[in-house]
Amino acid sequence: MLEKYLAHHHDVDVAPDTYLYAGGVTTFQSLWMGVPTLTLPGDLIANRGAPLVLSHAGLNGFIAADQDDFVAKGTAWAGKIDELAQIRSGMRERCMQSPSFDPYRVPAALSSGIRKMWRRWCAGQVSETFDA
Repeated sequence: MLEKYLAHHHDVDVAPDTYLYAGGVTTFQSLWMGVPTLTLPGDLIANRGAPLVLSHAGLNGFIAADQDDFVAKGTAWAGKIDELAQIRSGMRERCMQSPSFDPYRVPAALSSGIRKMWRRWCAGQVSETFDA
C-alpha cells in the first residue's frame, strides 16, 4: 500500500498542502519522492510543520504568505515545469543535507527543548517561546 502511494508522486509536479493542518509525514514523503509541497503556514503548531521542513530544505519559494499568495505561487509553479524538473532531480540530495532529515539532530533538539522546559518549570518560571 505504501509503495503504491509513494509511486503516485511520479505523477505530480507540486503537492498542495492540506489546510488547516499542514502535512508532517506527507511533506517528508513528498520531498523524499522529489515533489515540493506548496504550503500556507498558520498560527498553530499543527499547521507550521511543512513550512519548517521546506525552509530547512531551502524551498522557501513554496511557502505562501496568505491565501492569495498560495494561489499565485501554485499558478506560477505550474508554468515552471523545467525549473520544477531541476528541483526534483536534486531533491534527495537536498533532503540529505537538510536538518529536518537528520535522524540525530531532530531528537537531540527535541530532548534539549524538553530539558529546557523542565528546568524552567522547576525554577517556577513562566512559559515562553524558544527555539531548540
